[in-house]
Amino acid sequence: MKKTVISIAALAAISAVSFAQTNPAPAQTAQTQQVSPAAKTAAVSKEAKKAEVIFGDISAVNTEKNEITLKVKKDKTDKTFSVEQKEMAKLKVGEEVKIKLIDGKVESIKPVMKHEVKNKKHENKTEAKQEKPAENK
Repeated sequence: MKKTVISIAALAAISAVSFAQTNPAPAQTAQTQQVSPAAKTAAVSKEAKKAEVIFGDISAVNTEKNEITLKVKKDKTDKTFSVEQKEMAKLKVGEEVKIKLIDGKVESIKPVMKHEVKNKKHENKTEAKQEKPAENK
């Protein structure tokens, strides 16, 4: 029994020392960091295509310039965006929309759907609470 315990302890000590002595990975030199031109362009295109999503209400529609003015919900500022003619026909003043921007240009505009089912459930709960007053004991 003693031999088993001593041999396990010795193996644990030797393995701990061997892990502590492992050499760290060598630093990459300029020669090992060479990247193909195709990989560089792919990396640049990923960095260049930054997507942003903005939620807000349409405060103005300019059909002559194909622009909309959006009152942004996050910071309560007005921003103007250029929109394609076919998208302009779908948009109305006062409508809540979600705009997806890529590199500062409008990629898509979608109306925000409100979930009326959740609101109805909430209304039903509040009505039930009002109907059943709390009993005082």
